[in-house]
Amino acid sequence: MEKNTPLVGIMISVFIAVLLGVVMLSISSDQVNDITGLQYATDAEVTHTVNTSAAVATATATVTQAPTGWKANGECALTDFVLTNSSGTALTLTTDYAVDLDAGTYTLVNSTAVLALEDNKTIASYTYCPDGYQTGFGGASLNLVPGFFALAILVSVAFLIFWILRREGIEL
Repeated sequence: MEKNTPLVGIMISVFIAVLLGVVMLSISSDQVNDITGLQYATDAEVTHTVNTSAAVATATATVTQAPTGWKANGECALTDFVLTNSSGTALTLTTDYAVDLDAGTYTLVNSTAVLALEDNKTIASYTYCPDGYQTGFGGASLNLVPGFFALAILVSVAFLIFWILRREGIEL
């Protein structure tokens, strides 16, 4: 019985180390995703001045997460931009509205759908780069960190298992 006492301690230590590693892997994956992943936003209803004959100049709006600073230089423009009326019906790009994805603005166009807006309200949905977003090589490198961390845990556990088996006289 005394021969297995150190082995039980080692196995418990390995189990605790793997458990801590998995928790740290989860945390690091979340942190990396926060700075390398795009976020989705839906703006609240924006009221426009629209009359039955034409959409007037005040029918231009800026989204709440408009690119600013380095993001406004075309490096991190808005994507997946969809404009809907308050009932959820999508308006058509170029026919019903024009959008500047680099500036985060959209302008209603004098169209049948725009003139038919029941309450003169639109809702913009889009994907944007959050503050601290990493592009290029930096972002790609950060995305590799959780994978290499998981690989290190796997190799460490495999090494310890083979070491324990060899210590017990089992050769593979």
